Amino acid sequence: MNETGRVTEAKVKNASTRGQKPAFKQEMAFMNAAVKAASQARFEPARRAGVPIKVKIELGFDFKPP
Repeated sequence: MNETGRVTEAKVKNASTRGQKPAFKQEMAFMNAAVKAASQARFEPARRAGVPIKVKIELGFDFKPP
């Protein structure tokens, strides 16, 4: 996240099927959706001594089948 609160890089750290049969195409769809959602997120910027700074954060997404 940059000094304005915008995400500058989003990637999947790990993906888990949590005991379900992995389906590569579905897994990729969920991973792409997570990256897209994270990339579109906006945050209040982190600050040090009142000055906005760049930071790295981790976000978790838990997708469940309907």
